[in-house]
Amino acid sequence: MNVNLIAHFWTLKAFLGGMVERDRGHIVALSSITAVLCGPRLVDYCTSKAGVAMMMAALRQEILYQKKYGVGFTTILPTKVDTGLFEGAKGRFGMLPPTVKPEYIAMKTIEAIERDQTYVVLPPWFGALLAMKPLLPQKLMDVLMRFTELDEAMKEFTGHKKEI
Repeated sequence: MNVNLIAHFWTLKAFLGGMVERDRGHIVALSSITAVLCGPRLVDYCTSKAGVAMMMAALRQEILYQKKYGVGFTTILPTKVDTGLFEGAKGRFGMLPPTVKPEYIAMKTIEAIERDQTYVVLPPWFGALLAMKPLLPQKLMDVLMRFTELDEAMKEFTGHKKEI
């Protein structure tokens, strides 16, 4: 929680006031697709990433309420990032959840800032599932989770391997 969520508050405390004063700037937060599409063995991670996404949504509304239209907000919602953090995590088809490179996220983040996008799902095609989620019955989402074996994705999870 301290890194994934609370650190954002400290960063905002340091920079947001000046941005609001100047009515200029852009806040970017790295959340995760797990903020919306969560699974077993990820309760703390999903909670922290959902907190980031909701913090950004609420903060954006707060700043708009103050009629400060020059401060932008972008929330990045990637699937599994190729950093080793989720090493061993995988679903039924090997490509689920898809893995994205940090460099790709950086490139898409810059594009999002330039376009003043509020939300960016990476890879973009995964956004279709995100958009359909509220329209589908939860039991169907549960069936899809089992079919894709995303409910077992963390079964072989090893994470970063620390060498001493």
